[in-house]
Amino acid sequence: MKVMTDTNILFSALILPESRPAQALFQIMEHHDLVLCDYIISELRNVVSRKRPDLAADIDVLMAKLSYELIPAPNEPGIFCHWKWNILKPCLLLNSWMN
Repeated sequence: MKVMTDTNILFSALILPESRPAQALFQIMEHHDLVLCDYIISELRNVVSRKRPDLAADIDVLMAKLSYELIPAPNEPGIFCHWKWNILKPCLLLNSWMN
């Protein structure tokens, strides 16, 4: 099964490597196919720069440990909530690729 996670899971795994979100992330990779969109990774970098800039270099370390499929998040103008669409559309596209 393909599983797409959100920024909060990645952020939790980064700041607390032994946390339940981190454990869940690695369980997903072990038993399923992890999928990330470029928007989520960009958002992770943004959140870390605001909340924990001391961990900015650790993002690349975390991402190197992860085995994932990277899909693009299209930029669609006129969407009511841009950030939600950047997460939802890759999921919908992923679903159409699987069928």
